[in-house]
Amino acid sequence: MTDKLPPIHVTRTFEASRDEVFRAFTDPSAIPLWLGGQHPGDTTRVVELDLRMGGRYVFQGTLQGKAWEVHGTYREVAIPEKLVYTWLDSSDGHPPSAESLVTVEFREIGGRTEVKVTHANDATESSRRSHEGGWNECFDALARVVMERRQG
Repeated sequence: MTDKLPPIHVTRTFEASRDEVFRAFTDPSAIPLWLGGQHPGDTTRVVELDLRMGGRYVFQGTLQGKAWEVHGTYREVAIPEKLVYTWLDSSDGHPPSAESLVTVEFREIGGRTEVKVTHANDATESSRRSHEGGWNECFDALARVVMERRQG
């Protein structure tokens, strides 16, 4: 029996209200601006987004010239406080991954919003490291999206 890998915890504080950050995190027009690659030529598109318990999502794109797809099912949707959803990466050239679980918590603190992502049940250390780096890149881009929408 293999040891279970510890979950990833990535926390970031954004200079915006919880409602603003939650909307940027879940709005189909904003998601392509922060999810996926941040390199020239990278793309992201929302194929499906049914933001309710039991609803599905499908995101596809290219990352440094390679196709990727992530999909899953929402297990909990508490607007604008919390999202829990499964995460399954079925990208081209990527070995089939085990389904992992993502929990995103949005907490307002004095006009700012702390967002904490917990990404659990990665099957390999390589996948775990990739998700940790990916969430940090996504949060960098999400901060820009939130700020641009505020200045808007």
